[in-house]
Amino acid sequence: MIFIITLLLLSQATLLGNQLFYQPADGGKVTGFEIKNIILPHQRPVSYWDGEERQAWNFEGSRFYLGRVLFLGEPGTPLTVTNLGPLPSSGKGYNVNKFYWTQIVPDTTDWTEYYIVLRPKGFTHGDEQQDYLKKNIVIEETGGSITLERGAGPSTELVANGEQGFNDKGEAGIFNGSNGFKYKYQYKVIFIDVALHPIGNNNWTRGLLPQYGYYESNLKFSVPGDALSFSLQGERSPRHDPPSNPACQFDIDSYYSTPVPYDILRNHHYSVSTALEIGALTYSSPSCQAVVTLASNAAGTETNFAFKSKTTNETIPHRLVYHCSTGREGECNDPIVVTSNRKSFYTFHDTIGPPAPIGGTLGEGHYLEAKLKIYLDPTSHYPTSGEYTSTIYVLLGRYQ
Repeated sequence: MIFIITLLLLSQATLLGNQLFYQPADGGKVTGFEIKNIILPHQRPVSYWDGEERQAWNFEGSRFYLGRVLFLGEPGTPLTVTNLGPLPSSGKGYNVNKFYWTQIVPDTTDWTEYYIVLRPKGFTHGDEQQDYLKKNIVIEETGGSITLERGAGPSTELVANGEQGFNDKGEAGIFNGSNGFKYKYQYKVIFIDVALHPIGNNNWTRGLLPQYGYYESNLKFSVPGDALSFSLQGERSPRHDPPSNPACQFDIDSYYSTPVPYDILRNHHYSVSTALEIGALTYSSPSCQAVVTLASNAAGTETNFAFKSKTTNETIPHRLVYHCSTGREGECNDPIVVTSNRKSFYTFHDTIGPPAPIGGTLGEGHYLEAKLKIYLDPTSHYPTSGEYTSTIYVLLGRYQ
């Protein structure tokens, strides 16, 4: 993963990029799903979820509940669910487009099919939940999607006088400077309750019951610009310790989509304290520690950061600054200038989890949040006119 920062013109991107988060609220989980023979009356068809009275989050004591997928982004954004496998290796009656719990690789002969139940809701700027859709949406096959017709973003994103906005209750109106319709986005966050409902189509090599042990299903929820992957585990009376669950989410946000004038950097961003913020890194995983390395080459061995001319051999050296808000103790007190001796940074194990946009926390796990900044030597000579580009490599590795 790389940043490419170009020098010369001036413009800063201000649009909110689509973002996804996971919150295991109200009994949600990624491990410990019970795998058992599903018999009537549990073989419920998709039509069972018609209407607004049934809720995915508390159905049958939440035993099929994954949790919440949280969304920040523009209205009209498609949310797609993809099956990442593994697919069954044998048995009749399975379809490669469906979702399955399969016995842990390499033995995937036992499996059971399920479909996914989604229930989008809004969390207003007045901190109230709204079941605005008032219905469930069922995804039966990989690649299925729903459109999130309403947008969500921070309460700091406001509209100008005379523009349409939203109030604390999510109601729309024209903002006149004092009537409360000041928010750009209808909701602070949209959250989607997710349940995985088995339907009774299975292949049990023991006859009526599944094999003892662990089962897995890997899913990806994606919107344009971001994705959230799940490595899910089910079980039936396992006789040994579970395998590791390495699923993680790693995002890089670049704040500049067009070039920056050299004079702006030289005259205003010339030290650690005045460095220009160019992007952000966020990492989260329920179980996997990680290390992030910042480098000027793809191998991750050099830190000779510089803007390089597109037409000549001329370069403009710059410094890269790492400033974290969540990370290993000792790496988040003050901004750190990235050097060959200090270019790798580690996640922090949080037993509670950082605050979620909807309230509560994102749950126990390993986290890292940091800003990246750059600055120039103010005594450097003026370069030949033209465009210069700096490439920053961001390398993610697992850490034991």
